[in-house]
Amino acid sequence: MPAKATAARKAIKRLQKVRPSVNGNYYALLIGITDYQYLSDLEYPIEDATHMQELLYQYYAFPQEHIFCLKNPTRDEIIETFDELDTILQPQDSVLIFYAGHGHWEKDRNRGYWLPADAKSKRRSAWISNATLQDYLRGFDCKHTLIISDSCFSGALLLNRSDISEASIDIQTLYDTKSRQALTSGVKEEVPDRSVFFQYLSESLKANRTHFLTATKLFARIREKIIKESPSHQNPQFGAILDTDDQGGDFIFIGKGKSPLTLSRETVSFKLLLKDERVKERLLALRAQLDQLIPTKKENPNLLLASWNIRKLGGYDYGGRLPESLGYIAEIISRFHIVAIQEIYGDLQILDDLKNYLGKHWDFTFSDTSVGYGYRLGYFFDRRKIQQRGPTNDLILPHRRVRDSKGRFRYEPVEQLLRPPFNCGFQFDQTRVLLCNVHLVFSGQEKKKRLQDLENILKYWEQRLSQKNNWSRNIVLLGNFQTEKAKAKELHIIKDHQFLMYDKLQLPSNIKQNRYYNHMAFSHSTSHTLALQQAGVVPIFETIFRKKDEEVYLPFYESFKEQNDTNLGTNRSKAKFYKDHFYDTFWRVAQLSDNLPLWAEISILND
Repeated sequence: MPAKATAARKAIKRLQKVRPSVNGNYYALLIGITDYQYLSDLEYPIEDATHMQELLYQYYAFPQEHIFCLKNPTRDEIIETFDELDTILQPQDSVLIFYAGHGHWEKDRNRGYWLPADAKSKRRSAWISNATLQDYLRGFDCKHTLIISDSCFSGALLLNRSDISEASIDIQTLYDTKSRQALTSGVKEEVPDRSVFFQYLSESLKANRTHFLTATKLFARIREKIIKESPSHQNPQFGAILDTDDQGGDFIFIGKGKSPLTLSRETVSFKLLLKDERVKERLLALRAQLDQLIPTKKENPNLLLASWNIRKLGGYDYGGRLPESLGYIAEIISRFHIVAIQEIYGDLQILDDLKNYLGKHWDFTFSDTSVGYGYRLGYFFDRRKIQQRGPTNDLILPHRRVRDSKGRFRYEPVEQLLRPPFNCGFQFDQTRVLLCNVHLVFSGQEKKKRLQDLENILKYWEQRLSQKNNWSRNIVLLGNFQTEKAKAKELHIIKDHQFLMYDKLQLPSNIKQNRYYNHMAFSHSTSHTLALQQAGVVPIFETIFRKKDEEVYLPFYESFKEQNDTNLGTNRSKAKFYKDHFYDTFWRVAQLSDNLPLWAEISILND
């Protein structure tokens, strides 16, 4: 059994644990067979399958871990992979199946076959018939399936109808309608090993510059070229697959970084950024990453909520943030409806700068400076979905009620929180939510105070929720709780005070993803109104300010590196570490953050 096939099936099994996306995930199964045990070998199928893998990942919204490439598989290995794929497909998903290898047509039975690596001539036991493919496609519980078959007699899969190209051109209608389609290199005819079909197919996929490319348009772009350029006037075919419950939809290739469903990308700030080809490349890579990680906002009835401790937002460490850094931060914020920000620090102009990137439909609010610290807390919110309503205040602990010597009640001030949370009410549709933005102190010497502050915050909300005249009983605590471990004492305190902490949100959120600093906790009353659908973190340094980009940014940080080296005095070991890790541990963190955005998708159960 080939190791490649086994690895692909194991990868599919692992993905069964992945949460489904609201708008569907994209999967691809690519099959290339060059080495036949009993038939003549072919030269190019594995090369073509590998090239297709690169195209889908590099240019389209196919996550790398969702692309499975089988090289020289047997019949059993192909069928087993179909079975595994069947277990993970969700109703909104799309799957592309590419086959390059021998094909066979039986005229008497009016049936075509794929011939796996163990196929024998005139022995059907190892062949895969069109009927078998149709059975799987009919049973796949997904929205769209597209087969691209570059083999002899592959056109036999299709229905004998010509009006498929007359389907509606509206992308949303096509996407919302079920499709089972095939794009094949020929009709019921032999095609050469090195056909021009894959050449023009791959060139068209690579050259595409539209946001959305339907399989129908892809076929229209390549058909005439293939017929004219192929020596045998090869006649590619496209249409619905026979007996698979195709309902007239279309497979949509979504370009990486091209989704128009998030940010207002016509802002002047972004136009200026995109003039720099290097920055444009990184921004598009970030957009593609976010497209894969986060549900789209368009027509999504759910609330996309995030919390992000952005290190010293407004500070001026190492020369301050570059314009591209603000663009990256704005791009991430834009993917949500509300983002709670911790650690606004220094120049508040940076909030207006971020709004210039985000567009006129965005707004922000922020707290006063906390006692003894320059930090503020704030929120960015998308006014197309969210309205700021109800209370907006720093969390001030109520005075203590005591009796004097004569038995009369009086009120005494209490010691306030070292960093008061920032409460803000929001309304989406008819649902009200009060967010409590928390940033507890970090220092180990302050742990006792941190625990006491957390106790006081929770008691405050218990007291407020016991009252009848609340603007909303849907309370969400979110922010940086400074808890290194998943089982930290602080988290037990939260649960003991009748707040819900979902396992889906217990995620490591520092850049090394080994510390559990950031959290969201929901009051028990929210369980009747809000339901957590899915959650995650955004590993920001996978696509921007990567370690391998260090030389690119050297001109921006070199002078600051030298300046800080001199301040380390005679501590040589510390100076060497600082020098060796200045870019990845200090400078890029100052550009973005040492914390990852934590997000949740929340649906409304009842108002």
